[in-house]
Amino acid sequence: MDKKPTYEELERRVQELENKQVVPDIADRKQAEIALKESEIYYRTLFENVNDAVLVHEIGNDGKPGKFIDANHVALELLGYTQDELLEMTPKDITTENGYKDLSEARANVISNSAAIFETTHFDRNSRPIPVESHVSIVEIGGQQVAVSVVRDLSERKMAEKVLKERIKKMAFLQSISQIVQEENSLGNICQKITCAMPKAWYYPEITCARIIYGE
Repeated sequence: MDKKPTYEELERRVQELENKQVVPDIADRKQAEIALKESEIYYRTLFENVNDAVLVHEIGNDGKPGKFIDANHVALELLGYTQDELLEMTPKDITTENGYKDLSEARANVISNSAAIFETTHFDRNSRPIPVESHVSIVEIGGQQVAVSVVRDLSERKMAEKVLKERIKKMAFLQSISQIVQEENSLGNICQKITCAMPKAWYYPEITCARIIYGE
């Protein structure tokens, strides 16, 4: 009949098994910690080196945006705030009240689809309006859902669009003058129609008037 092991022998065997398990567990844990650290460095490098502003904010239980929890240097430069100042703010603080209400549909799309792209206007610390395009995604960080917004400044594009629009208006006005001259024989009628068409070629046609004086 086999001799039953004593308590001390059982305890020693358990300890031996635990020691065998601890070594790979420690190795695996350290490898995981190293991989996590490398991953954090990699994504922080991307975060800080993209050309667009990146803002990260909390999401409340009601789906409404909470405080910012991170922002890259492009976002800080765009809005004119320090990191500490911005982390005390919410998206509502950099958007007009009406603009914030208009974003309700966009927020609903973000929550239902986990992502959305839309245009809006932000304001920097000097209340300067900044037209932007926001690409918002919902991600999970540390077990908490947050919104990551990649924000592109559209100021230059909007200005270029405005300049192009004004040029088109002026070209259309010149074309209308040519057509008026071809269709009318009376100098009075030509001047009258040109006067009526002229305000449309100006920057603010709704407050522009024109007058042509000729001869005596």
